[in-house]
Amino acid sequence: MQSPRNDRHQDRAKTSEAARKSAQTRFAALAPKLDDPAVIERMQARVALAEARQERIATREAELRAIAEAQAIEAAAQAAAAAAEAAAIRAQAEEAERALAANALAAKTRAIELVKEQKLARDARYAARQSRRK
Repeated sequence: MQSPRNDRHQDRAKTSEAARKSAQTRFAALAPKLDDPAVIERMQARVALAEARQERIATREAELRAIAEAQAIEAAAQAAAAAAEAAAIRAQAEEAERALAANALAAKTRAIELVKEQKLARDARYAARQSRRK
C-alpha cells in the first residue's frame, strides 16, 4: 500500500532536514546574546563568586598554616620541656649513683676499720696471754 502523497525517500529527507534547520534557528534565536545586559550581569556575578571562593580558600589555607605553625611551636616547646626533664632526671640519677658509691666507700672504710680494730684487740689479747705465761 502506498502513501496517499506518494512521497519518495529523498522528499522525506529534505523535509526532515528543513525541520531540523528550522528548529536550530528557533533555538538559536532563543539563546541570549553575549552583549545582553542580563548575560553580562550573570557573568559578572559568576566572576565575583569565583573570586570570593578563591579568597575564602586562601584565607582558610592561611589559617591552617597558622594552626600548623602554632602546633609545631607547641611541639617544640614540649620537646624542650621533655629534654629538660630528662636532663634533670639524668642528673638526679647520677647524683644518686655518686651518693650510693660514696655510701659504699664509707661502708667499706668502716668495715676495714672494724677489721683493724678487731685485729688490734686480738693482738692485745694474745700479748696479754703471752705476758701472763712468762
